[in-house]
Amino acid sequence: MSKTFTLETLKIRMGDADLAPLDLHQRIQRALRGLVLDGDLDPGVKLPATRALAQSLGVARDTVENAYVQLQRDGFIARRKGSGSYVSETIGTELRGSARRRALSRERRPALAQSIAPAAGLSRRGRAIFDSGGVADQQSVQAFATGLPETRSFPLAVWERLQRQVLRDHRDHVLLHGDPQGAEPLRRAIATYLNLERGAKVRAEQIVVLSSTRQALFLCAQLLVDAGKPILLENPGYFGARKAFEFAEARVVPVDVDAQGIRTDLLRADRSGAACVYVTPSHQYPTGATLSLERRLELTRWAAEGGRWIIEDDYDSEFHYDGLPTACVQGLDKHGRTIYLGTFSKTLYPGLRMGYMALPEELVSAFTRARSIVDGHTPQILQLTLAR
Repeated sequence: MSKTFTLETLKIRMGDADLAPLDLHQRIQRALRGLVLDGDLDPGVKLPATRALAQSLGVARDTVENAYVQLQRDGFIARRKGSGSYVSETIGTELRGSARRRALSRERRPALAQSIAPAAGLSRRGRAIFDSGGVADQQSVQAFATGLPETRSFPLAVWERLQRQVLRDHRDHVLLHGDPQGAEPLRRAIATYLNLERGAKVRAEQIVVLSSTRQALFLCAQLLVDAGKPILLENPGYFGARKAFEFAEARVVPVDVDAQGIRTDLLRADRSGAACVYVTPSHQYPTGATLSLERRLELTRWAAEGGRWIIEDDYDSEFHYDGLPTACVQGLDKHGRTIYLGTFSKTLYPGLRMGYMALPEELVSAFTRARSIVDGHTPQILQLTLAR
């Protein structure tokens, strides 16, 4: 039976406890998005006009308009001038069902590496790492430099106050070794943030707190790709990811991107046998393209069908000109094949050296153990301060 829009169904979905912390237009947008993904609204169904829906819900018309704009931006609805708003026809039938969804900058070599010859006796891998030039950070603010937030207005007084609270409440315990997976209060805070703001489906138990996205990429390269085996990367793509996989002696296979992000037709055509793909869906690096909803869904299907992993680097999704950021691939992946990477270097300050991964449950133990070998843990004082 065809499923059409009903006001009562929308109100029930808007009443979900998970949506309560959101602004009203976000609740409307997230509720409609959920109805589409759960199959409660069929592709092609016409939605009420913004004025009519606003009157029915007792809200301002702009509130509904903002929700519709974000749904259109994410690819869930199509708006036709003079006709109305409709559920997108491109959403696959496999997403429609009666069951509720599960509750849950620039590259340059360091001057030092160019001027000093490597020590004699380096291994083959060591020599290759030296020859790669490493990855250089911008050490000072320059016009158009990538990856540098504006730090002069950082609320240092607030940060210092929260850090004093941590020291007062935890005393010398924060001076000891911490959990390699990350401090539990911070993992809870990250999971809550991802679920509310990024449309993810993750629990605190799936979060691993790291020193950076680069460490996350290093762990992915070591644990998911054997030496000599292929890894698919966007072309053009993030040089830090390429170097991380080259460091692990993986064979990098480029996959072209266009105005809609990575070309999923080329993924389908790939015969390299790769078990992983690295993507930047929200803001492709360096082109800035956003992966379309249709391709996001195709990407998750491709991964599920071949038992492959998607490494989703969401490095700067918090920054956007208007509306809300596009929802992450992890939240659309009902097969649990997505490894989500995030960082605080862009939103807070790069010297913090704090990033995280949201992992499928079966990978958490392996990545936590590997992390314990690499550097043990992230400083507890910083983690607990950031949690607050």
